[in-house]
Amino acid sequence: MIKALDNKILQIQMWQRERRAIAKRIVNAYGGELSIQSYTTGGTVVNVQLAVANLEGSVTDVLKG
Repeated sequence: MIKALDNKILQIQMWQRERRAIAKRIVNAYGGELSIQSYTTGGTVVNVQLAVANLEGSVTDVLKG
């Protein structure tokens, strides 16, 4: 039971890191700033600041690198 719980926690942590990495790539590609702060009692606060620009391309283009 504890091993299964440990594995689930590791899966969630990996998923969170992957999600943050994707968000960071998208924000950086458009010259923005990304701040992610996690709190044990209050969840996660995400702040994204993007410059006003002519955005050409798509999120798919950014993820392809």
